[in-house]
Amino acid sequence: MALKIKAEHYRHLRGQFKSLTAGEIREAVSKARSLDVSDIDKAKYIRTALLRRRVSSAWIEQHLRPYLSDTHIDSALKKIAHEERIPSCQTI
Repeated sequence: MALKIKAEHYRHLRGQFKSLTAGEIREAVSKARSLDVSDIDKAKYIRTALLRRRVSSAWIEQHLRPYLSDTHIDSALKKIAHEERIPSCQTI
């Protein structure tokens, strides 16, 4: 299934995820573990928390919101998290 995100926006997001520190990732995973939600929602929390650490809401509104839904954005984040080996609550 092809992603709907533009290539340049995908590259930007992936670059931002590449710059995350191990500490930032551990913090997001730790917080997700404490949530009383499903594992799927914990994984989504991790992706969203890490996105917020590196990408401003203004950038998202200006560049992604005009053509992507939350589901499309999360699909791109899932792929990036997998490519960058961002752990889930089960893998750390």
